[in-house]
Amino acid sequence: MVNIVIALVLSFFIAGLGLVYEGKVTLGSGVILLWTMLCLIALYAEGIISIIAGASAAMVWACSFVTTFLKVH
Repeated sequence: MVNIVIALVLSFFIAGLGLVYEGKVTLGSGVILLWTMLCLIALYAEGIISIIAGASAAMVWACSFVTTFLKVH
């Protein structure tokens, strides 16, 4: 039985981890990989690339959080 609180807390700290906890391993792993790559690009790039990558990472995180919530219910 999947606990929604645990899934949402995991997804809050690392995008996609809540999906992995729910059993959606392929989707969750892809989200984790994409989010990590975008965060690293935002951290090490300069200028507009950093801003775009950071905004994209935030969108991936938000979509992952909402998807985790909707998949549990």
